[in-house]
Amino acid sequence: MFIKSNRVWIAGDFIPAVIEISEGKIKGIYSADDHTADVDYGNRRIVPGFIDIHCHGAYGYDTNYAEPEGLKKWAKGIPSEGVTGFLSTTITELNPVLTKAVKNVAAVKREHVAGRDGADIIGIHFEGPYLDMKYKGAQPPEAIVPPHVDEFIQYQKDAEGLIKVITLAPEHDPELALTKYCSAHNVTVSIGHSGATFQEGIIAVANGAKSITHTYNGQSPFNHRETSRRIEERAMELKEIREEKARELAEATANRLPDEILGSNADVHVSSAESALALAERMKSEHNFDF
Repeated sequence: MFIKSNRVWIAGDFIPAVIEISEGKIKGIYSADDHTADVDYGNRRIVPGFIDIHCHGAYGYDTNYAEPEGLKKWAKGIPSEGVTGFLSTTITELNPVLTKAVKNVAAVKREHVAGRDGADIIGIHFEGPYLDMKYKGAQPPEAIVPPHVDEFIQYQKDAEGLIKVITLAPEHDPELALTKYCSAHNVTVSIGHSGATFQEGIIAVANGAKSITHTYNGQSPFNHRETSRRIEERAMELKEIREEKARELAEATANRLPDEILGSNADVHVSSAESALALAERMKSEHNFDF
């Protein structure tokens, strides 16, 4: 089958193209001038399937509910919204609740076939419970606890190795033990719900942190006098201090820290989101960063 659109997302831009599909897979992509198509979508956009790395649930279901049918319904429904793979994300809760939640994801994943049963259940995003109390946001305060490597190892065992991302506050991680452990065991550490300073954030990155959870939300606010840990503030230091070593450090860390931004105007004003995106584009252009 061949499908066509004037706006197919290729190499960072929308261009006219024809896509060949066979047995549910893309077999080839061709110039729109060289092939006819079975279906022509005109100016409707065709983009790769979205990978949702931070979603707590859908269609009345939440990861922490630990209900197999709810997770299956979630996976089955989201391809219609363009999502082809996702990380089932927990919210901070007491140990028995989180244990039951990750076991449920693992059990459903064992029988799940991506495509046939909907979007791919790639794994689990473990948001909390190792967070900062001040910047907890909607996370239940009674369930927030200090990071503990042995406890996380048990969660990962119960999850059958499916925890792929963990959001934590590194300033509460003694000797960054959990940050180091996760980094060494292929679990992406994302800084979030954190009051970490710029220096604490940089040290966390040096010890394995690789991402930032919902930029601007659940973290220390931007301050023109006191540096924090966000890429935006590292860029300010880069601009104002102009020291070569600071520039190299900022480039090296920023290049490894993809951001999340909550898409609702209630959480992040559109002008703030635009500022972050504009900064990312500028840094990409000036320093050849690959965001």
